[in-house]
Amino acid sequence: MLRVRYWNKLLGGVFFVAFAQTQAFAEPAPIAAPAVASAPDAQIRTFLAALLAGKVAEGVDGLLGASAAQKQEERNNLVSQINAAVTTYGPIIAYEKVRTDTLGSMALREYYFVQHRDMVVRWEFEMVRTGMGWEIDYFGFDDQPKSWF
Repeated sequence: MLRVRYWNKLLGGVFFVAFAQTQAFAEPAPIAAPAVASAPDAQIRTFLAALLAGKVAEGVDGLLGASAAQKQEERNNLVSQINAAVTTYGPIIAYEKVRTDTLGSMALREYYFVQHRDMVVRWEFEMVRTGMGWEIDYFGFDDQPKSWF
């Protein structure tokens, strides 16, 4: 069984909270929804198109974004595991989105099937909407159809 997982650990340090004194019983100001930089699907489709073109490293770098350079060992492991799947199951010949699950307006999970020559694998992408737009927090794939239903 192949299973690849990546978690984006944001700011793994200490968080500081500052409190300000406000007037008693004051109504809290409404929180505006963050502006969306781009549709989350665009990042995923770009990644999968890179895999389809045989450009695994470029696809992973695009998905990891700026953190790719900081997490070189993790990046190399991902590239290696994806290349192992391509070696085992043959080249990627197609992909399709099969489902989207949402949690409110700030989190979603998308599932894609990726067709290799000899097997289908399922990719899972979890995204959160931050003040900077949609960010992929987790992605991974598995090759166990029994777990897909």
